[in-house]
Amino acid sequence: MRNLIIAFSLALVAAGAAAKDSKISQLPSGTLNGDLYTNDAIGVNYQFPSGWSATMEPKGSALLDPEHPNAPGNQCSKVLLLLDAPGKSEGRFSSLAALIAVDPDCLSGPVFPQTLQEIDKVNKVVDVVIKRFKNSPFFSPYGVKILEYELDGHVVILLNGGMTINAVEGHPAATKAPLVVSTSFSLAKSNGFWIVWAYVADDPSAEQLEKAKPQFASQPPQ
Repeated sequence: MRNLIIAFSLALVAAGAAAKDSKISQLPSGTLNGDLYTNDAIGVNYQFPSGWSATMEPKGSALLDPEHPNAPGNQCSKVLLLLDAPGKSEGRFSSLAALIAVDPDCLSGPVFPQTLQEIDKVNKVVDVVIKRFKNSPFFSPYGVKILEYELDGHVVILLNGGMTINAVEGHPAATKAPLVVSTSFSLAKSNGFWIVWAYVADDPSAEQLEKAKPQFASQPPQ
């Protein structure tokens, strides 16, 4: 078991973390109506699980690379929505999910694949994603499995993993409560942005989040 206490809440940094030369800083916040998040600028509707607590564009910018605050992973991304699982309890692990927009030009990212057959393009995108976001809560330190599929005609690249943690938070924790959690980092391209939906979650929460995929209003990139 990984002997580490992991508090899976995103650290927050001061507003204005997005790079000034990135279009991410001008991206509208979108709207929230009950359990439905909509952002016309990126062509996405996201119906998240009922009962989850949603925070639109959390104050400041969510730190997706906690070890390097000024890294491109933070500068070129914008967390549009943070989701906390129902029944969050102080001092214990709580499942977390996020909807994120990434400016691939800011990352000097490669061309996103338009078909599942473009394996070389998939691999290049995966290389950039791992390099820039591997320190986020949504990546297992033990590696990821890479999958591709289509959603509303868009190619989706999925990187998922898992690990066993101590569900009791603390440094060091007073007690040990081993818990298996899953990590997931999915991305597609819409309206010039990479759209990411990601989570770190226990089994019941992961099952809910697997059903909560974005819907794309825009046409697949040409």
